[in-house]
Amino acid sequence: MSIFFLVLEAFIYGFAFYLMVNKKELGVLYLPVLFFAFSALSPTQLYVPLALFYGVIGAYILSLLLKNKYALIKENPFAILLFIYFIILLFQASATIKYSLVYSALVFFISLPLIPFIYREYSKEQIIAELTNSALLILLIFIANVVFSSVTKFAPTALYGFSKGVLYGYLTNTHFNVIAIALFIVLLAILRKSNALLIGVYIISLGFLILTLRRSATLAGLMGIPIALITMLTQNAIRKVLGFVVLSCMVGSIIYYNSSFVSSFEERYQMRNLDDRAIDEEKRFIEYELLYNDMFELKEYSPWFGFGLFDSAGNYGRGVFFDRSLHGDLPSIAHSSGLLGVFLYLLMIITAFSKALKASKTKSDKIIVLYCILVFLIYTTTGRFTEASCMLLLFFICNIGQAESEHELEQQVTIIKEEVPSSSYALKQLQG
Repeated sequence: MSIFFLVLEAFIYGFAFYLMVNKKELGVLYLPVLFFAFSALSPTQLYVPLALFYGVIGAYILSLLLKNKYALIKENPFAILLFIYFIILLFQASATIKYSLVYSALVFFISLPLIPFIYREYSKEQIIAELTNSALLILLIFIANVVFSSVTKFAPTALYGFSKGVLYGYLTNTHFNVIAIALFIVLLAILRKSNALLIGVYIISLGFLILTLRRSATLAGLMGIPIALITMLTQNAIRKVLGFVVLSCMVGSIIYYNSSFVSSFEERYQMRNLDDRAIDEEKRFIEYELLYNDMFELKEYSPWFGFGLFDSAGNYGRGVFFDRSLHGDLPSIAHSSGLLGVFLYLLMIITAFSKALKASKTKSDKIIVLYCILVFLIYTTTGRFTEASCMLLLFFICNIGQAESEHELEQQVTIIKEEVPSSSYALKQLQG
């Protein structure tokens, strides 16, 4: 595995440099790739200091912020306020705080208002092509990690106790959230234009995701199939939909009768003992009651400003769940930043989704926004909003309606030529 990790780490920095030099603003669409690739590595066994990764990503985002600083406030002021609020809270955080969580959250907050601005600079076709490549890279890294981990029997995280068969290396829990969204984006590309590579990567990735037994990620991935098919039906592409359904049934039958997939799934299902998990999983909902008692009944800490940034382990409900950290996003945000943080977060998200829905020009765009809302609700319940790769990719595909098609851009150029023939500057701005 050491060779794989070395290659992957070299890829991260080499690819980041390539994005900054060649992709310009479009490089933002590949940030989920960098974050996901980094999650497959061990932070304690890096060949290059962790600070360099943070510095490279931070410098790139800062360059975009300086270029579009006034547009950011207009697009989503709540994201800016939440970003500033978390920075302030950071100065009062405990010494044991995980800075990786803070960094991921801040990148997510500040990237939201950047999306509409960048999307208006490029055609919808360009955005879709780059997003498809980004999703494909995530799935390829996922497959490579699984293959190398399985062959070498490398399972340091011991995901649900799985120690044989398909293994996942350092990937665990919420790291798989982004896979579901990447699968959805790749499936949309497959339905637009069949491609053997995309189909193969999609099927293998979906199989590996199901075997994780991560219910939220698997649900989001499987839910994307009918929704993606519906988007094609709105475009009268019934033949492509039927073709995909028939192909999926054929491939599914082959896998079912000629592989150990089903037996592996059943074995892992029994190991995780999901039938008896109902009481344990109620902890996610008990968290709300515990926080209410802490803030308003027992007055353990301020209901407006919370206890401390990402410091929930053992510090809520008087330690009733020992060192278990808060899992749900809203309880985690409330404990970290109080009701003020929750209000700003909800206003930021509502603003982002409402603008995405308003900008949707076709039924397909609206259906994609609906899928993103459903996935967001699932992941908000199970956590974590600090999984930057997932949250960024989710809102990248959600805002696809913000981009104009090439035909629409050509029409705008024609209008400017006819109405303002002397304004070469305006024309260059639109074309550029």
